[in-house]
Amino acid sequence: MKNNKFKLLKIAVLTLGLATTATFGHTQADASTIHEIKKGDTIYSLAKASHLSVSQFMQVNNLTSTTITIGEKLIIPTTITIKKGDTLYSIAKKYDTTVSQLKHINQLTSNTIYTSEKLIIPTNVIVKKGDTLYRIAKNYGLTVSELKAINSLTSNTILIGQKLIVAKNGKMESVDENYDASKVSVEVTVNNDFTFDAEEPRRFIVQYTKNDSYFSRIEVLDSKANMVDVKENSIAYLKGNKITEYSTKRISHPFYQNAEFFLHGTNSKTQTNIVVKEIDGKLIRFTIHYLNEEASEGITPHMIDILNTTKVK
Repeated sequence: MKNNKFKLLKIAVLTLGLATTATFGHTQADASTIHEIKKGDTIYSLAKASHLSVSQFMQVNNLTSTTITIGEKLIIPTTITIKKGDTLYSIAKKYDTTVSQLKHINQLTSNTIYTSEKLIIPTNVIVKKGDTLYRIAKNYGLTVSELKAINSLTSNTILIGQKLIVAKNGKMESVDENYDASKVSVEVTVNNDFTFDAEEPRRFIVQYTKNDSYFSRIEVLDSKANMVDVKENSIAYLKGNKITEYSTKRISHPFYQNAEFFLHGTNSKTQTNIVVKEIDGKLIRFTIHYLNEEASEGITPHMIDILNTTKVK
């Protein structure tokens, strides 16, 4: 029964809250190619020629069926060949998208990519008969609000043949590449049960006053931090724990949404969450510690709510 309680606790901590919003801009990648269906074309042949799976080709073209019609226009998406040293983070930053969107479009379940493989880059789509903003947004890992913001749309009306930008520009683009992490200040709003202090330059701590086993560290990362290295370092920190990586697209609490990654480590006594996200143009790593005790149900959510008030400058 005790183990079941802590499984429920973990779920409760991860799923509290509402959605957040962001601002977006233009894409730098070359536009996708428009292909007009001709006699003999099939979804399979077009996907193969594009170096994509059938499901990927259908996804980028918002198709729900493999049936296509002569004269219909489809997108041959922009793709790149992964080179040695490439990471999802560096590619996302270069092409004005996000790691989460690249993973969504390319149907990746981890951040691991391999040299010489193809990667779809989100650029634009052509509206077809039956398309809706919701359907296009869903296929490209966007919300309707994000899709409208990217394209400066003031209504949900779209027209057949209309070109829409689908690169989720903004999150990566908003990081200030020139900040000095040691000079960044951090502020949070705490209540009477918690304290907030600076431990050293670029590191801060939120502490529960009634039990020092409950605390969170806030670390300002370098502006050019490599997310692969940061993640490997975070995994090393969790050594000795059972480690799980959660998709930040499926969590409703605003603190976790749009994070670069979210790792959870657990052992017989404690649990630890490590979350990296961009706040006010700076890359921040949060390391959250709490106990495998029933009391955590009332303490940890309050601590995470405090972390969600983080402001940096």
